[in-house]
Amino acid sequence: MYKVKKKYQPIPRLLILGSIPLAAILGGLLLFLPISCLHQISFLDSLFTAASAICVNGLLTIPLTHFTEFGQWIILALMQIGGLGVITITLMTIAAFVRTGLSTQAVAGHILEIEHMRDIKQLLLTIIIVTLSAEAIGALILFQDFIQLFPTHQAIFYAIFHSVSAFCNAGLTIFSDSLVDCKQDFTILANMGSLILVGSIGFITWSELYHYYFGHQPKLSLHAKLTLWTTFCLIAIFTIVFFLLEANHSLTHLSWWQSSFNSLFNAISMRGAGFTTIDLDQLQPATIMLFIISSFIGAAPGSTGGGIKTSALIIFFATSRAAFNNHSTVEVRKRNIPHLQVLRALSIITLSICWISLTTFGLLITDPQHSFLSLLFEANSAFSMFGMSLGITGSLSILGKVLILLSMIVGRIGSLTLVLAFLRLSHTQEVRYPEGRLLLS
Repeated sequence: MYKVKKKYQPIPRLLILGSIPLAAILGGLLLFLPISCLHQISFLDSLFTAASAICVNGLLTIPLTHFTEFGQWIILALMQIGGLGVITITLMTIAAFVRTGLSTQAVAGHILEIEHMRDIKQLLLTIIIVTLSAEAIGALILFQDFIQLFPTHQAIFYAIFHSVSAFCNAGLTIFSDSLVDCKQDFTILANMGSLILVGSIGFITWSELYHYYFGHQPKLSLHAKLTLWTTFCLIAIFTIVFFLLEANHSLTHLSWWQSSFNSLFNAISMRGAGFTTIDLDQLQPATIMLFIISSFIGAAPGSTGGGIKTSALIIFFATSRAAFNNHSTVEVRKRNIPHLQVLRALSIITLSICWISLTTFGLLITDPQHSFLSLLFEANSAFSMFGMSLGITGSLSILGKVLILLSMIVGRIGSLTLVLAFLRLSHTQEVRYPEGRLLLS
């Protein structure tokens, strides 16, 4: 099959893709200023920190305590911008260029699966409202705890910083041990876990839920139903598995209730947020593998989280079921999934695995002193925007840090988005060739 291309109208694809790298470079330059850091740091470390913030990743080569309050405010701003993500940048770009014609709106159709300009503007408003509301409520709750530990000015900043970090699934924290010291603080963990969950469900789903309960939408779409169902099923599964693996290991010193709650929090966080209440050195290898699997799957589409997204996982299993049952169509809840979406979902999974594999291969060459599991964990954490590390990020070689930096940027943009944004969107006429079969076993 080949496609006969006709004339097309230029679209702002470079602006969409270039926004994140440009923001990372600008942020790196600001963090490199003497006013931003307490100690002299290399530009690579400042660029890495800025990229981690704008990509809401959480991996760091130097602690955030190396930066002044001014520098930490810059990191907070980058994290907030990055948390809105490619979807919001795309929406704003489309809104700004709407008068250029239908080709601009085609970006939304290919990347965001949105058909009408009315939906785009409505979704953009929902993103802003949900983000500001959730972060404001989270900051107020956190302030009640932090005011007992820090001076008022510092408590306000810490509350805002960690509320934004949790909602954006960034995993960045000013505390050196993540949330290990908070493992018995129900209020902080409940608040942070709720923020992570709200951010990981996705703005499109929240928009539908609002219009379903308060508007005139008669029922939820297939996307919203599957997003909610998959999210809570995965959290339940990962909570049980984490508890079974660590109840008699890293959680031994906690009560049954505390162990259960910590398992729930880590199950929510391991899907992409990167916060943890347990020192990773205390975890079993099986739990480390569980973290890799969970973060690779990631959050819902259109959310602040990363990974291949829950929709790709659903389509993958539905496609496998169709193949085993010898069906020519892929069905989910009595709905046929368009063939193009099936191809895109499988492409997302394939491209993601290939990128993580190539990054791990590169790290094995540049940093052979580290174990394979540590490097695989690092590569997956960078691409999936997980942000956790087994303690090797700061000790990576220059080339190793560059590989991780590129993985963070590619992971935030998204492998399929990266490909689609460079496609020349145009009307095409397909020509079909005769079928050809290959042996599969």
